[in-house]
Amino acid sequence: MLLITFTCRLASPLHTAGERYSNVQTCAPYVLGSTLRGALLGQIIQRRCAEDHFAELLQDNPGYHQRCPGPCGARPLFDPTQTRFSFGEFADDARARIFRSRVAIDRSSFSVAEGALLQLDAVPGSRGEGTQAASSRFAFEVEVPSAELLDTVREAASWAGEMGIGAFRNEGYGRFVVEKDEVSSDEPSGPGWPRGARTLEVRTPYVLGKEPFGEEALREGLTSAFGEGWCEQHLECASVRQVHLGYIGRWCYEDGNRHVRPVALPGSMLEVTFKQDVCPADAHRISRGIGEWEHIGFGRWVPRSE
Repeated sequence: MLLITFTCRLASPLHTAGERYSNVQTCAPYVLGSTLRGALLGQIIQRRCAEDHFAELLQDNPGYHQRCPGPCGARPLFDPTQTRFSFGEFADDARARIFRSRVAIDRSSFSVAEGALLQLDAVPGSRGEGTQAASSRFAFEVEVPSAELLDTVREAASWAGEMGIGAFRNEGYGRFVVEKDEVSSDEPSGPGWPRGARTLEVRTPYVLGKEPFGEEALREGLTSAFGEGWCEQHLECASVRQVHLGYIGRWCYEDGNRHVRPVALPGSMLEVTFKQDVCPADAHRISRGIGEWEHIGFGRWVPRSE
């Protein structure tokens, strides 16, 4: 597997929906992997798929692009088992914010909606160097199965930057410029984890299933990554150190529906005790994401340095 890392600079303000309080909408501290995946793959569909063929496939099923019988070299990019997208993460965690007020329109009457004044914050864009430029930079990764797909991903990232990502794209928000990209092999670069106790911290939102955040929720993610038996061999126990909960929604290309899931937000932590060493490959896999939606950057865990 190859990893292409894009370093980007916002050319216009970016708003990605975070928490909402009445008519105040906050901006999330990252760009969801699903947002980036949708932006890049959407551009590939629009610019490479013949219009008549696109319309015909769209009537067939929402997952047309993954099972399209045509000679499409980009098909592996639509397969979540072959291609993975990370979150977009800003270099400056304490980045600057700008605040905007806008008026919502009732689309049925094209008039001002009741309670229409919306307050939102956004990450500022930048045209050059300096403090604001540093605050507007973010990076994301795309993991692909072969080098033949790299140029397609580069094109798609450039196209997505021209069109914008996040909310209010039709008003010019979310446009970005790719400043550079780097290709590397997605191989373990660090040591494994020795047996014993350690604190694992959620780096990107961890999707929760039937179990609340805790040992059983962790076991679900580890089992989905490594199969039955891994937890029995490696995991002794886990307890909650701290947790921040929320909900995240995303549009799913595979079935054409919107899905909403409860998540443990970044900063949530478990005290985990391993009864045997975790090898470098498995530690790397956990740091790259486990659990539901792992192919779009969710569920990344890192050891916390005390």
